[in-house]
Parts: sequence; structure tokens; C-alpha cells
Amino acid sequence: MFSSVNTCWTLVAAFLVYFMQAGFALCEAGFTRAKNTGNILMKNMMDFCIGTPCYWIIGFGLMFGGTGALIGGFDPFIQGDYSHLGLDIPLWVYIVFQTVFCATAATIVSGSMAERTNFKAYCVYSAAISLVVYPICGHWMWGGGWLQSMGFMTLQALQQSTMWVVSSLCWAHGCWVPASASTTRTASLTPFPATT
Repeated sequence: MFSSVNTCWTLVAAFLVYFMQAGFALCEAGFTRAKNTGNILMKNMMDFCIGTPCYWIIGFGLMFGGTGALIGGFDPFIQGDYSHLGLDIPLWVYIVFQTVFCATAATIVSGSMAERTNFKAYCVYSAAISLVVYPICGHWMWGGGWLQSMGFMTLQALQQSTMWVVSSLCWAHGCWVPASASTTRTASLTPFPATT
């Protein structure tokens, strides 16, 4: 039997995390030039529009579809048995909760890539983050991967080190993806043209 309180709270939390998309969009629109505002707002929307199907088709299975050390399993369209997760909420509530975190992880990159990449290249990055990067990193910690097998999910470790591990993974993700994007582009690395 599912807990109605936990189900409602998980959906409220998912809504709050989803609402972070609007905050990121407004923040990034304020930091870009007026001519690029529409572009950055569309990139934020595409994180969720591209990320959701990518995560549901492949990402969720990679994250929770098994207990391998590096990746979960291949479960397209989330049709497998996830009873090993021990959820007291419906599976699709948990999927929605994880999906909004996946989309938010993809959106973190958009601010640092604002005015530096074209729209098509950014959509490829968004898909790659939702298909592979976030699910594999998430599996290590929450899906039975190598960090979880080292005991990082015990209560004491959860209080002391999960925050550091997750923040380190998020910061590394937020630094390396834009860095790799800026090295693959052909234009100058400065977002503004030189003035004389």
C-alpha cells in the first residue's frame, strides 16, 4: 500500500523543483543581452522538452534499472520491475520526481553556455545530459552504484557526506560540460565583440 502523505509530498517537491526552471530562465534572461533573451528562454524550455523523453526512454533505466557498479540497466520506456527500490509511493510519482531533477541538472549548464553556443548544439548537449550524464552520475549515488555500495547512503553518511558528494558532482557537471562546449566552438571565447 502506498503512503498518501509521501505521495503528496513527493508531488509537491517535484512541482517546486520544476518551478526552478522558471527561476533559471529569468536569471539567465537577466544576464544576457536583450537580443539573446528569446534564445536563452527557448533553451530552458527545451531542457525539459528534450530531457523528459530522453530520460524516460533510456535515462531512468540507466539510473535505476539495475545495481551494477557503474550503470543500472537498459529499460526503454520504463517497463521493468523496480520493486528493488522499495518505494512507498507509486512508481510514476517517483519517475516524475526524478525527471524534474534531470531537467534541472540540464538547465544548470544553459546559464554558463548562454550566448556561446548555437541552439542546435545546445539541444544535443541537453539530450546527452538527460540520456547519459545525469543517469549515470545519479546511479552511482542513488541507484545502487559504487558510491552507494561504499555506504554513502547510511544515515550518518547521508548527513555528513551526501551533500558534499552531490554538490561536487553538480559543480563538476556545471564546469566540465560548458568547458567542453567552449572548446568545440569555432568563434572567439568572449561572448561580446570587441569595441574600438
